[in-house]
Amino acid sequence: MGGFLVKSVPRLPDFDAYPLRAVLLSVATVCVGISALISLRTVAPRLRTGEARSLVYFDHIARRYPTGRGAFIENYVRLATDEGRFLENVIEQVWANSLVARRKFRRVSYAVTFLGLAMVTSGLAVIVHRAWDL
Repeated sequence: MGGFLVKSVPRLPDFDAYPLRAVLLSVATVCVGISALISLRTVAPRLRTGEARSLVYFDHIARRYPTGRGAFIENYVRLATDEGRFLENVIEQVWANSLVARRKFRRVSYAVTFLGLAMVTSGLAVIVHRAWDL
């Protein structure tokens, strides 16, 4: 879709010759761009900095134990034997993942909306162009 729109981006004379088609293609191009930017922002990993204290979250494990596999295993086994603390760690991670998933889901919804708008406006541009040529 983006390639089609880039190839069809209206030139300045197109706005005089085919104003509606040019505007529709311009809107479609902008919508695809917005959709792409939202999508990239959504899928780009963002790891928060701060104290690495969780034994369940992968980034905290990797930062806290970059070479200490044995120390990680020892601390994890100690945590796993304390059912209350272990459950609290897992629940905390479920909560954090829920926030991330909700934010990503909302962004994907926006990206899909803009992509749909781009598809509709580019389709209208094709219809207008064909009707103009009749």
